[in-house]
Amino acid sequence: MEAEGAQGQGLRLAVVPGGCSGYEYSMVFAEAPAEGDHVFEVDGLSVFVAGDSVDKLSGTVLDFVDGLYGAGLQFRNPHAAHSCGCGSSFSTE
Repeated sequence: MEAEGAQGQGLRLAVVPGGCSGYEYSMVFAEAPAEGDHVFEVDGLSVFVAGDSVDKLSGTVLDFVDGLYGAGLQFRNPHAAHSCGCGSSFSTE
């Protein structure tokens, strides 16, 4: 957040159409939730989940992983039935 000048902002999560499997995750810093967003507080971080994405994100775990192939965020989404070969998009059934 500091590197992007977003101190004090929240993290907005959404599922948007895109990628080769149908859906992609969208993550942006936002000063306030958009209309219809669901608001959560996680360890002092405000998380805004787009209202139209709640059903596709329910039960999802967002984790930071650091392994042999690099470090980054990983989504473990119980609604993702398939993902593309590069892992950047998913589909639901």
